[in-house]
Amino acid sequence: MRKLLICLLLLSGCGTTTSTIKLLNEEEADTVRTEASCSDPVLRVSYLHKDGMTSDRGTGTLVKHRGQLIVLSAYHVFSDPNGETIELYTVDNWKIKFTLVKTKIFADCDIIAIYVKDMTVNVKPMAVGSAKLDSTVTAVGYPDNREQVHNSGKVINIEIEASARVRSGMSGGPLVVNKRIVGVTTKTLLSSRRGNGGVHVPIEKILELLR
Repeated sequence: MRKLLICLLLLSGCGTTTSTIKLLNEEEADTVRTEASCSDPVLRVSYLHKDGMTSDRGTGTLVKHRGQLIVLSAYHVFSDPNGETIELYTVDNWKIKFTLVKTKIFADCDIIAIYVKDMTVNVKPMAVGSAKLDSTVTAVGYPDNREQVHNSGKVINIEIEASARVRSGMSGGPLVVNKRIVGVTTKTLLSSRRGNGGVHVPIEKILELLR
């Protein structure tokens, strides 16, 4: 894996908003895996189109906060004006059937929290951590309709934007330190000096917004 420079973006003044998000529910789910388990909490987000075809959109991460299961992702991954259905898949391509409890949207930060229960695949939530200056971190996601990738690097500044190898499809994916989520990727930045960069909202900020 290439060594990359990675940074977190601390955001302030993030507000909440409401929106109608159509997700895969128990009436619409099919070909799901039941009574199974998956140790990888990084999920692939896909759209089920009206013609029955699917296309990948991004990445989400299952965490547990105050006893509730939450899929964290970038809000723009789920912003769908055409009304297609959102589906969640494990790393080994099993569709997850679940019951949607509620969603919380922080549009200013481009973050969405999807509260779920009754998941047919027993996915182990990712633990929460924190990143310090010069920490070794890994950006995880499903770029360009591919399998899951891991791009590693170093934290160079935890207060501003910085570069990291993040490609289309990795939006909503976690930034990880020692198998713990420390941030959520929200967009790609193009830089002639550092290559494709990423903006990551720190997990501490997200948990603060969820209170």
